[in-house]
Amino acid sequence: METCVGDEIRVKVILIDDTGRIKLSRKQALREQVVRGGPDAIDIALADKIASLRHALTTDTPLAKRKVAHYGMTVAMSADARHPDLARQAEALLAAYSAGRDGSAPVG
Repeated sequence: METCVGDEIRVKVILIDDTGRIKLSRKQALREQVVRGGPDAIDIALADKIASLRHALTTDTPLAKRKVAHYGMTVAMSADARHPDLARQAEALLAAYSAGRDGSAPVG
């Protein structure tokens, strides 16, 4: 999907510094929208993260640190998932991915 001038994009203000600069987060707004969507929306978000992490692990594809952080925050907000095992699976895959990236265990 391409964003064009005039498009509305949901963001959340996450910080206003001493100089008045504003830090926005599109991902935080998305996570909050998922939680408001209820257990089924949380399950879908978790399933998406599981698929992405499995792909990264099996193909040795690097993920951006900010993406891995977003995945972790998605798992952290998943207490109301309809299928709690999805959160456990995503958490285990995140741990495996992180272990492989810091050299303590092989990736894949």
